[in-house]
Amino acid sequence: MTYVLVTGYKLSIKWVTLLPSILLMGLGAWFAIQAGINTYVLKLEQQFRSAYVIELGNEVTKLIGAVLMWFAGLTTAIAGIGSVAMGSLVAAILASILLEQSLDKSAETSKRKVKKYTRVLLSQLLPILPGAIHFALQGPFIAWLAAYYGTISNVAEVGALGRVAILIGLISGFAASVVIPRLTLIKDDQTFIERYLLWWGIMFLFGMAIMAAIGIYPKLFLLLLGEHYLNLNEELTISAAAAIIGSWLGFSFNVNRMRGWIRYQKWSVPLIILGQVIMFFSMSFSSTRDVLMFGFGSLLISFLFQLWLNIMGINGLRKNRGT
Repeated sequence: MTYVLVTGYKLSIKWVTLLPSILLMGLGAWFAIQAGINTYVLKLEQQFRSAYVIELGNEVTKLIGAVLMWFAGLTTAIAGIGSVAMGSLVAAILASILLEQSLDKSAETSKRKVKKYTRVLLSQLLPILPGAIHFALQGPFIAWLAAYYGTISNVAEVGALGRVAILIGLISGFAASVVIPRLTLIKDDQTFIERYLLWWGIMFLFGMAIMAAIGIYPKLFLLLLGEHYLNLNEELTISAAAAIIGSWLGFSFNVNRMRGWIRYQKWSVPLIILGQVIMFFSMSFSSTRDVLMFGFGSLLISFLFQLWLNIMGINGLRKNRGT
């Protein structure tokens, strides 16, 4: 919200455009929260197929919205935010319908399940809530840095390069939607470790393939952004690397949450903020590169912390097998 207001003021955008954007952002956030809670309950019910349908519905709706915007020439902020809000609405509707179908018809049984899931959700969410909130604010915060310290062209370049990150995120989001639920069903620790390492190998190769393609054919990717951005080779590389690190971060974080390796999650936010403070005073943010490097550095710190928790958890499983 703050990013929209500051950018709107700096670009002299009229309130008739700002107010609908803020309203759509609020509605989108509300729908996303509702969908997220119901999806998590479905996963607790072992209804992973239903959870995948919800997440797929959200992504497909946003993709359809982006395609319609492209063909209709409606590449405006309101259209983009509306597309995201519509995806969240579809996800919320699907989640509500599928959750109602999965619960027993007995009202008493449903009440007991709601109470049980509430306790489970609170025990799982409270340790990771500060980090989740902080992570959710990073995108708007980075955009705000570009708007406040940079120029209009910086804002446009950060937004354009964000399309590459979204494209990579849609592909790598397969890990959270499909692989994580599969890992949840594995009861044997040794099998879990083997599958975990196998998927890490796949994700690493995928990331390296993306970076190699960008290194060899940067102009091809930049053409997708538009002819005005053909000189952003270095910025494209940083943006793509940040998107790949972000997908690795999501996988590591979900593994920690799934296995209950959340004991040290309370140190996540202070560690990231410390790194961000150091970067903040060492960068000028007058260039698109500095803004992107700030985002990349923040993701890298968070990823290394989550990976450390993964390693500690895996070592714990190996020690348990040895005893």
